[in-house]
Amino acid sequence: FPSHDRGKIISDSVSCPLVLHGGSGTKDEILAQAVKSGISMVHISTELRMAFRDGLVVGLGRDENEITPSKYMTDGVTLVKDLVKKKLNTNN
Repeated sequence: FPSHDRGKIISDSVSCPLVLHGGSGTKDEILAQAVKSGISMVHISTELRMAFRDGLVVGLGRDENEITPSKYMTDGVTLVKDLVKKKLNTNN
């Protein structure tokens, strides 16, 4: 994020929420600074999709014959939830 001061000026100058797109891979400290500057939402879609994929690989690897999505998707959902909790706690 450019600077705390610039972000705050922009945030104070507009009457709509500010969204940071492309937050995946950005250091947590930078995201925290952006939120403090007035960013209301941070998009981390790539990180979320990667976490889900990694969990899906684990779930599918557990039993290659499993065909019930609710069984092989559980690890993916858990990893996404864990990532979201981590991001929310880091940026408070």
